[in-house]
Parts: sequence; C-alpha cells; structure tokens
Amino acid sequence: MQRTRGRRNLRTIKYLTQDELRRLFGVITNRRDRAIFLIAYRHGLRPSEVGLLKLSDVDLPRGRIAIERLKGSQSGEFPLEADEVEAIEAWLEVRWGSRFTEDQITKLLSAIDKTRDRAIFLLASRHGLGTSEVRFLKLTDIDLSRGTMRIERLKALQDGEFPLQPDELEALQAWLEVREDDGFWLFPGRMGSPICPRTLDYLMGRYTKRAALPSGYFHALKPCMPCAANHSSWLFPSHTGVPIHRRTLDRLTKAYGERAAIPPEKRHFHVLRHSIATHLLDAGADIKFVQDWIGHRNISNTVVYAQLSNTARDEQARKLFASPMIVATHEHKKVQVVSSLDQLLYEKYCPVLAR
Repeated sequence: MQRTRGRRNLRTIKYLTQDELRRLFGVITNRRDRAIFLIAYRHGLRPSEVGLLKLSDVDLPRGRIAIERLKGSQSGEFPLEADEVEAIEAWLEVRWGSRFTEDQITKLLSAIDKTRDRAIFLLASRHGLGTSEVRFLKLTDIDLSRGTMRIERLKALQDGEFPLQPDELEALQAWLEVREDDGFWLFPGRMGSPICPRTLDYLMGRYTKRAALPSGYFHALKPCMPCAANHSSWLFPSHTGVPIHRRTLDRLTKAYGERAAIPPEKRHFHVLRHSIATHLLDAGADIKFVQDWIGHRNISNTVVYAQLSNTARDEQARKLFASPMIVATHEHKKVQVVSSLDQLLYEKYCPVLAR
C-alpha cells in the first residue's frame, strides 16, 4: 500500500527546472512578491508557512530566519543568502521607507499656505488616506456638528465613521467658508469632477520642496496612518493586516507563471518546495541535509525527490565505476562503436570499459 502511494507521488510531483526558475524570477518586479518567491523557493516553504512568517523571525544583521514548519515538520533557524537579505530589505523599504516622521509632517503642514490644500494634507496624514480616498470624499461624509467623517476605504480595507480632531474641524470649516463649487465632492477639481491625482502629486512636490523634505508622491502620506497592514507583526501581511492568504500566493504563481511561459501544470506555489528539494539533490547534497532543510520529519518523504533527481546519481555512478575496485568484465575488449559520437559518449560514461 505504501509503495503504491509512493509511485503515485512520484508521477504527480512537479518541479521547475533552473531555466524555468530564472524566467520566473525575471518577470517578478514587485518587491514583496520577489521576496516571497525567493524565500519560499530557497527554504521550501508551504503557502501557510509563508503566511505565518513574522517580522521577529527575520534577523537581517545576522542573516538568519526562523521558520515554523507545519504538518509535523521540523522547525528551526536557517541562514539567509545575500540575495535573500537584499530582497527582504527592499520589501521593508517599500513597506516603511516612504513614511514621514512626526517632525516632517509638522514641517510639511507648516509649509502649506492655501486653505484647501491644508485641509487635504491634514486629513490625509491623520487618517492615512490614499489618493482615491481623498478624491472621492463627499460633502455628506463630513458632519461638523458631531465632529465625524465617514471614510470609504479602498483595497478591501474597512470603511467607517471616524472622529475629527479640533485642528481638523478648524481646517475643514476654513475650507468650506471659501469653497465656491456647488457640487457634492468635498475637494472638487475643474468642471465639478473630483480633484485630479496629478494635482495631488503636484501639490506634494511643491510643499515638500518648500519644507526641504524628500520629494514623493501623494500616497506617501498613507503609511503615516497606524493602519493594520503597516503595524502588523507579519512579514507579508494582507491589506487588512492578517497573514497573506494561500489563494493570493497561488494567484500570484499563476500570473507570474503565465508571464514567464511556465507550463500550466507547474503554476502552483507548492511547486517551489518540490523544486528546491530536487535542485539540492542535483547539486550533490546529502539526503539527510535535504530532509533537515525542507523540514521533513520522515526521510521517506525526502526519498521521493531523490528518485526525481538523476544528475547527482549519475555523477556518483561515473566516479564509482571508474574505480579499480569495480570489476570490469570487458577490461581487455572494447565494445564496438558505430560512430564518433558513440565513441565520445562511450568514453565519457564508461571510462573503465574504454581503457
């Protein structure tokens, strides 16, 4: 019964060749996704194991990562290669790098002299509003008597009604007193339409320059909010701050796999785990090392990959059969070859018989 199951596993296991992996990594430009796929491949991580990685699991100065294996596998601390450290640092720079400090926000707001612009930047920095969330604020979303503002979040974030601080109420009242548009958008652009995203980016550039701050796009204000994703303890959180879902990982694998012309049957996230196990064995790694590296509790699960890997086995066979300790039955008689190509192959793979 066990043998039958092993044969079925051997037939159904798919893994990426080195060329396929190079194509895959060549099309992944998103920094978060590149870090995810690189770590998952190098350490043979399952989708759930990627999701459960925490910020505290990564020690970049020491180049180490703590992995909590699932399904009874062995957990432990593992070394990170230089490109893995670089990928994680690049992702964390995107996640946190554009955040303004409190002093910088104060300088930025002090440099804004227009009533409308001060209200926009104050609300965006306090509530972590993105460009589209500012654009589509309506007059009806503001309740000055109750001191509240309704925000419709995008990208699956939670909508709700939020309190306004006294300086926010003051800025909004000052803006509404001079606002001349009769439309229903809180910050209208030309012809009554919502304010243009390019206008917000232009204002950001103008005021950061005036305040002697690093220039950037308007959405750089969004990480200032203590939102769930930015303050999550997970290394790769979703927009709501929970661990990235396995369906998201599989969707990314299918999208990048199609872009890299990977065969459809290999466009599954768990194929990365199969790939590193096979590649380590091809590189000559001992099967016990592979078992420990990818966290198999039972070595019989690792043996399946050894049956897929022929490179290391063939190399070892050539070395062993070249030894004088192995009896050659045709030591004094060469087998007849029919072409120069056959001769070369014969001498390469049968060195004992070719003598």
